Order: sequence, then structure tokens, then C-alpha cells
Amino acid sequence: MPTMPTVPTVPTMPTMPTVPTMPTVPTGHADVTPREGGLHPPANPDAPTGSTASRAIEVAIQEVGRRQHGVASRAQVLACGLTSSALGRRARSGRYETIFRGVYRVGPLATHLTHPAAAALAVGPNAVISHASAALVHGWLPAADALHVERADRASPRRRVDRVVCADVTLSRGHRRPRSGLRIHRGGSLSPDEVTTVAGIPVPTPVRTLVDAAAQLDAFTMERVVAAARRAGAVDRAVLAAARSRYRGRAGID
Repeated sequence: MPTMPTVPTVPTMPTMPTVPTMPTVPTGHADVTPREGGLHPPANPDAPTGSTASRAIEVAIQEVGRRQHGVASRAQVLACGLTSSALGRRARSGRYETIFRGVYRVGPLATHLTHPAAAALAVGPNAVISHASAALVHGWLPAADALHVERADRASPRRRVDRVVCADVTLSRGHRRPRSGLRIHRGGSLSPDEVTTVAGIPVPTPVRTLVDAAAQLDAFTMERVVAAARRAGAVDRAVLAAARSRYRGRAGID
């Protein structure tokens, strides 16, 4: 029989290199991504983001303002976590109203005690809100009578041009330069038993407030203030008689 032709040898396919498998992503870390040096879990999802931290700072500032009739000092705002530059931007934009240097109205809350509270922050611990402004804090005098004073035109002093908001402040010690929005009185004789706190604002006691106001207000307004103090139960005839004896010789005390 004739021989069969030889079948040519079929070359074998080259062996494919083994493809390395990707590491298994741990359960619960679906956001894990490869980084240089290996796999790293994402940042703590409970850590506050920038916006969350900003909201927390603003909430803290608003809480300070709520306790202080809508105002806060620079030191208090910075203590809440706001930076000095951010505070400056908010003041320049009007978001925080500058009432005195270093004292701001930080929220929408504004009451008849906002300006006295701001004045107390502006002058510090060695002073009290006094005179007509203290009568306002005690609740005996409207803000229109207690805080608004006429300002003369410098070019023509006899001409009254406008009315400005101004708070009375008595210093127990130290010295302060005149400041816009404040009427500063020297009160070296103000003793500890003549100082109290009303609505969080340091003021003289009711009797001392009446004595100081008598030197400043006209007779008609002063009668209204005394009547309001008596209605509130802050003073009575005996207390007023004792005050006349103690403070005799002062302006407004007969």
C-alpha cells in the first residue's frame, strides 16, 4: 500500500502571561481607591466639613448675641471660632453691624437694650451704664428719651441739626477717651453697694440711678421717671427720703 503523506506539525500557541487579580475591596469601604503606597480608607465621614464647621461657628455666635440683646464683642466672636479676617469681611459687608469699635450687632435681634448692652461691652468691666440710659435699662424711661440727644452743627453751634444715639456710662475707675455714641461720666464715688445688674447689663441701683438721672433730665421727665420707679416697686417714699439725705448737695437733689 502506498504510504500516507506526513501531516505537518501545527505550531502551538504561545502561553499568555498570567494577569494579576485586583485586591478584594474590604466590605464597608466601597469608596476605597488605590493610592500610592497601597489602599487607604476615606476620611472619617463623621468629621465636620467646612460648611458644617462654619454653621457651628455661626450658631455659637448667634447664641452669644441672643444672651446679650443681639450684640457681641470682638473677643467673644473670635472665641466662637471665627477668624479675624472673616470678622473683618462681615463687618465691612454689613452682615455684622459695628456699633462701637470691637462691638457688633451679630444677628437680627435688636431691642431697646441693644445699644446699652453694646456700650457695656465697649467700656469693659470697670464701668456701668448710668444716668438716663440706666433708667431705660430699669424700664422707667423710653429709649427715645434715654438715648437720643441733639448734636450741634460745628459751623453754627446754636443750630441743632440731628439727633444721635448716645449711651451714658459711668467709670468706677480708670480713664477713657471720648468716643462717639458714649457720654462718659467719672464716678469715683460709685461704691459696690450702688451697683447691680439688670437684664445682664451693669447699672447703678435704683436709688443711685435716680440720683444720677436727676442731674441730667428736666423736671418734667424726672417726675415721670420717679413715678415709673415707684410703680415698679423699685423705690418708695422712705427710700427716696433716705436718698435725699445721703446725696444732698448733688445736682438735682433738693
